[in-house]
Amino acid sequence: MLSLWGNKADGTNDKVKSTMHVAGDSLVFDDYLVLVDYSDQVISFLEQKACGSGGAKNLGVEYISDNIGTELLLDLAMADHMLTHNWCGKVTFHVKAEPIYVSDVMPADVDGHVMEMQREIRTPEVRALDKRLAEYVSKGQIIIRPDTYWNQYTYYWEMPAELQTRLAREATLVILKGDLNYRRLLSDRL
Repeated sequence: MLSLWGNKADGTNDKVKSTMHVAGDSLVFDDYLVLVDYSDQVISFLEQKACGSGGAKNLGVEYISDNIGTELLLDLAMADHMLTHNWCGKVTFHVKAEPIYVSDVMPADVDGHVMEMQREIRTPEVRALDKRLAEYVSKGQIIIRPDTYWNQYTYYWEMPAELQTRLAREATLVILKGDLNYRRLLSDRL
C-alpha cells in the first residue's frame, strides 16, 4: 500500500506536498485519500494464476517505473515482497534509457539505490532487504530493462510491436507508475 504514496513521499509536487505531514522520522500516509484499494484482489489474481500455470515461478510482474527516491525504494520493497511470498517468479522493472525529468528511473538509479541500502548505517532490516534483492537480481528474478520507448511521447497503442509482444508473453500483471504512464494509457484523456 505504501507504494501508492511514492509521489507523495517524493514531495516534488506542491499540491501533493501540502497533504504530507511528518511524525518523527517517518511520513504519515493518509489512507483515506486512497479511492480504491484492490490489493486483496491482485493477490487473489496472482494466486489463481499460479495454480493454473504450474506455480508462481511461471508468473511475471512488469513494473513500468516512474520516480527514483522513496518511490523506487518502495517499488523494490514491493518486488521483494511479491517474490518472497511466492506471488510471482520474476519482476521486471521497465525504466527509461535516459532521463526526461530529473527523477526518472534509469538502470544506474536502481544500482545506486541498492548500493545505498548496503551501507552500515542502515538498519538490519534494510540490509537484509538489500541482500534479498541482490540475490533476486543474481538469479534473474529481478530484471532491469531500459528501453528508449519509455522516453518517447507516444501512447501505449503506439508501442512497438516487439515490446507489445514481450509484455504480452511475459506479463501476468503490469503495474503502471506515474502520471505520464497513466496519461499514455488513456491517450491523455482524463
